[in-house]
Amino acid sequence: MKPAIKPEKRASTGRQRRPGGRSQRVWEAVAAATESILIEKGLDDIGVVEIARLAGVNPTTIYRRWGDRDTLLMEVLMTHAEAALPLPDTGTLRGDLRAYLGEAASLLQSSFGSALLQLGALALRRPQLQVQRKAYWEARLKTFDELIARAIKRREIAPGLDPGRLLEALGGPLYARLLFTGDAIDSALIDATIERALCGLAGARVRQRRRKPEPTPKRRPRRSGRA
Repeated sequence: MKPAIKPEKRASTGRQRRPGGRSQRVWEAVAAATESILIEKGLDDIGVVEIARLAGVNPTTIYRRWGDRDTLLMEVLMTHAEAALPLPDTGTLRGDLRAYLGEAASLLQSSFGSALLQLGALALRRPQLQVQRKAYWEARLKTFDELIARAIKRREIAPGLDPGRLLEALGGPLYARLLFTGDAIDSALIDATIERALCGLAGARVRQRRRKPEPTPKRRPRRSGRA
């Protein structure tokens, strides 16, 4: 199992350090080279040999550590996304969600976001990429768990809001515009998405609490027949 990756201080680079001498230096060099080539050429024209040359390592080092190009790319991109989407703390839930979605929109519309979406789709057919994709989703859930816990403590919302459902409700409109309509992901969309998500999920919980179980129909006693 790979050691936990902790973000380095310069989070804007998207790179994160791993403990341990040469291993750390290799990771930083390979991640920096991968990001540089992605920005310059995009996902389709990036290869292990070119990454290794720019990083100053042997291609066999990359194959030995990551197995193939796509596994390396997934790790680099998800590490970049983790650093680009820190846990906001604006003092309100809506402010936190607005800050988070603003950063998410910027990431998704960048070359890194485009590559991450392509690899995410590819992961559906590549079992070796599923572990990283699942780990990334669980990290996002943990972030939203904390956002929700703070909002409950401030009495902005009642307990019971599902972080996964909230993430899905918030992300859907962004992906729809990014992948299908091509319309701008602007502040108006972000604000409307937050309100719909919070009101919709809160309403669903209220309806669920109010829903009463249907009474079990009573059976009439059988009458014995007369001779």
